[in-house]
Amino acid sequence: MKSQRNKGGSDLKWFAAVLVFSKKLPGRRGRERCRISEAIYLLKAAGPNNAYKKALYYGSCAIPPRVFVGIQDLIPIYEQIKDGCEVLFQETRRHPDLIKSLVASPRKLLKQAALSSPLRKPIWYLTIFVYRLIDKVRPPNSNALVKLWENYYLIRARNEKEVFKKVMRNARTIEQDMCKTNKGWKFVGVQVLLPVAGPIRDGVMLGNYTGSGYASDVKQFCTRKTQLAIFRSRRTELRMRSRQKVLRRKGQCL
Repeated sequence: MKSQRNKGGSDLKWFAAVLVFSKKLPGRRGRERCRISEAIYLLKAAGPNNAYKKALYYGSCAIPPRVFVGIQDLIPIYEQIKDGCEVLFQETRRHPDLIKSLVASPRKLLKQAALSSPLRKPIWYLTIFVYRLIDKVRPPNSNALVKLWENYYLIRARNEKEVFKKVMRNARTIEQDMCKTNKGWKFVGVQVLLPVAGPIRDGVMLGNYTGSGYASDVKQFCTRKTQLAIFRSRRTELRMRSRQKVLRRKGQCL
């Protein structure tokens, strides 16, 4: 995919934004409960600040009673948008007994892909591969949390059966590559297989995950702009440059 330029002449880059929405649940007593959804949007912007503003804009377009809560994550996409590209990566820790619950069965994955398939074909799908770190030193009955990788990929296929075959084939290939560069990682399974409702473009929603919780706890799913990794790394870089300038001035003075 050719890189595009904005009016200022700078290259436009792809970003993945995870937006958090909430919806009140009726008929609940005591603490107010709500439905919480995390939606992944594909954005094209000149830089992190523009991508952040776009994420806020798409969040503000929520239709009531759905309410935009905030941004959970915003990361740059380093690959070209094509079949098999990685659009998002998350590192989590889970109890060993809960890992299997993250992975869906082949029957469930095919059902996910078939039920919500738009009429447009060929179609793009969003899938999540789950990998776990195998610690050889770890006792077998240990209750310590296990490190997991959740890799989000875009897959293009004509139907749900074709995309399922491609997903399983790609997962095994990636597992082999990971074992060469990152020893100790093992493929656990596929978490979801969701069709993207529309062509790949700026502002398209790639996937939506829904759960429930208390309204008072919704904010904990969001991240402040200053705490997002993409801005933390940028601030660190600017501080290092500032420090280098100070050291150069001191050297010139000496």
